[in-house]
Amino acid sequence: MVVFFFIAYRMSFIKTIEKKHLIRELKTNLEVIEDAPVKIAGMQQQLEIIKGKIVVNDTLSDNVQHSILGITGRYCEENRINLIEISDPVVIERGEYLIEIHKIKIEGPFIKLNCFIYVLEQQYNIGHIASAQFQSHKERRTGKISLWLTIYLQNIKKREHET
Repeated sequence: MVVFFFIAYRMSFIKTIEKKHLIRELKTNLEVIEDAPVKIAGMQQQLEIIKGKIVVNDTLSDNVQHSILGITGRYCEENRINLIEISDPVVIERGEYLIEIHKIKIEGPFIKLNCFIYVLEQQYNIGHIASAQFQSHKERRTGKISLWLTIYLQNIKKREHET
């Protein structure tokens, strides 16, 4: 009798269970496929946003540098914080794209420095904040400890092809 159930199980039940698992897997795949057009449309919108941030203009570097200087200088003056450094952009070549990285270093209280990051991200569209680093700095003469913020802004340019 046990042998009969074992043979019946092997011949019919196991195939039914396998088919049930296959149907469940196919239903899951069907749901993914049905959502695909929505996901593709979302990815295309993200791609258009990224393409909109890529600039083909060679004068971008000077314009961005002046914009950074103006925005940072104005913010520092209004909030009474110190501008330590704005360095020349570092340019990295990646295929047909140029990545410009601008470094800004300012000194002040945490809340005002954090607000500056917010201002750069939300109010001005001068680049992507790739990194923001807070560090404490001790002056050797006075022994006073101050907080410095270093921001790296990134811009992507499409290289113009010379003909």
